[in-house]
Amino acid sequence: MKTLFLLRHAKAEAGSPSVEDSKRALSDSGRAQAQTVGQFARQQKLNFELVLSSPALRAAQTVQLVLQAASPAGGVRYDDRIYDASLAILIEVISAIPDDINSVLVVGHNPGLEEFLRLLTNRAEHMSTATLAQISSEAETWANIIGSGATLDRLVQPKEPGRG
Repeated sequence: MKTLFLLRHAKAEAGSPSVEDSKRALSDSGRAQAQTVGQFARQQKLNFELVLSSPALRAAQTVQLVLQAASPAGGVRYDDRIYDASLAILIEVISAIPDDINSVLVVGHNPGLEEFLRLLTNRAEHMSTATLAQISSEAETWANIIGSGATLDRLVQPKEPGRG
């Protein structure tokens, strides 16, 4: 069984012409969102054997704050392909995960994460900033997770009770 967590980065500062998009940092509310997600993960005893993240500053800061509050992950890898990833790129990234890893957190951006969630679960769900989706699949390999009848076990939005 494979468990995939999709996390949209927390709320970032507004963009400006003088700041490259990938260099946008988390806002104060975004930092609070990320810490809350980490606390939620710890309370629910969510296990991330591997974290794959966009290298964008807002995603990297989200990872750092989530993992400070949650149980440490087995490892964190920043993958340039996840920044502004299309559905095809996300499929490529997930398919390349070693099969001995069963639980992965992917931290990225929309619209790619919403499209990937829809592809896996056949459910169209909105993922606002800091939304965490937990998806399970009976697939034995990550390459076979597409079309495996994966299910959305939970979708936790930032304003749900217990999330702040």
